[in-house]
Amino acid sequence: MRLKTGHLVLFFLAALGAGVLVLDGSQRRAVPPSSGSALLGEADGLPAGDRELEVVQFNIDRGQAVADGETDLALIAACLERAELAGLNEVGGAEQARTLGQDLKQAWLFGPSELRWWSESFGNAVLSDLPASSWRNEPLPRERPRAGRGLLTVTFDWQGVTLTLLVTHIENGHDRDLQLAFLAERFAATAAPKILLGDLNAGAAHPVVAAWLADPELVATTGPLEGTAPDIDWIVAEGFALKEHWRCNRGASDHPAVGARLEARF
Repeated sequence: MRLKTGHLVLFFLAALGAGVLVLDGSQRRAVPPSSGSALLGEADGLPAGDRELEVVQFNIDRGQAVADGETDLALIAACLERAELAGLNEVGGAEQARTLGQDLKQAWLFGPSELRWWSESFGNAVLSDLPASSWRNEPLPRERPRAGRGLLTVTFDWQGVTLTLLVTHIENGHDRDLQLAFLAERFAATAAPKILLGDLNAGAAHPVVAAWLADPELVATTGPLEGTAPDIDWIVAEGFALKEHWRCNRGASDHPAVGARLEARF
């Protein structure tokens, strides 16, 4: 049966509309800044007078196990069991952050850095045993219109002082140095005590990281180097001494978790 001209026009318009819709949904767009106070979920807190804090930096790669590509958040959670504060990157939406928070019995917050398919599909997250007093999520600067990256900043009342946590994921490409310069300036302007957890896509030789490593006031670690694992996931802190550091890799991400036990020096 031959289609009438009117039917062909309708078919063409429908196909064109579907193509425009797919093209629009596939675009990666930066998320506008947002802010708030409390984290979501429940935090048990830490014992009064406890002067040590265990923190973990982990790019979870959406929990996609390297071996088979399946999502396995249980393996991610296994590397976060010691964490009292954790910064996560490449989190595949608020549901993943909520699941990990609930499984680990911690408060949580998802900081989206990218909108795709009309939803907050990608970003950073915080898991915490400490209740928060404020938070801000903002895009990192960029010159090229590609996937957005963000900075999630959370403040906590701990040991009678304000502790600031910065969680971020720096682009590995054209805008890397721009974003690292912005991050270095923001970190320097933040009052101690402060902790930065991030996939910086930069090793110890990068000028920004090298300056942190050379600063006697700072703790800066990517954990004990093992084999060919990348040294781009960093913990940087001021107001603390490093008592222990470690790595954890259960195969659910292409990055290891990097952990540190920090002792307050304030």
